[in-house]
Amino acid sequence: MKIGIFGGSFNPPHQMHINIARDALNMVDKVIFVPVGNAYQKDELIALEDRVQMLKLCLEDRMEVSTIEDKNSQVYTYQTLRYFKEKYPNDQIYFICGSDNIKGIWTWEHASSFIPDTHFLVLLRNQDTKEEVKQIVPHVEFLSINSNSLSSTKIRKSLQQEDYSGLPMGVKQYIKTNHLYQNG
Repeated sequence: MKIGIFGGSFNPPHQMHINIARDALNMVDKVIFVPVGNAYQKDELIALEDRVQMLKLCLEDRMEVSTIEDKNSQVYTYQTLRYFKEKYPNDQIYFICGSDNIKGIWTWEHASSFIPDTHFLVLLRNQDTKEEVKQIVPHVEFLSINSNSLSSTKIRKSLQQEDYSGLPMGVKQYIKTNHLYQNG
């Protein structure tokens, strides 16, 4: 089986995240969303529990959420990938990310321990090219979906004006019900 690991803050999860997962399912059998834990140092990060609940509202067939990064200390990508490789020893693990992440991936914690034998599913972003990405990581396939400018950062700003564009209906309702992202 081929399993796609889709890490991110998902703060909040939005329609582009779901579209990326749908596209990845053309190449893998299952996509596992892995939201970063509460210890991750990122501005405006709401509680993991809320992000997990919002992701669960978006899940479709062959998609699931993992809370492997729910630790009191930061969990690095190499640890997450090692966990899934041990959990699914007979399966091929793919790491799903954008080409913007690939550009700096060799600076990540213990990059040399996971990049050489990790398969990547990459969404081309901005003006990045396949050739550029292939020079950075050895095992790569490309998602066919086109990137757009939708991002969690832009969504959080829009939420300040009660603009819920780009959010799946369940996420929109969860945010409203739980009064999330109301403080600038």
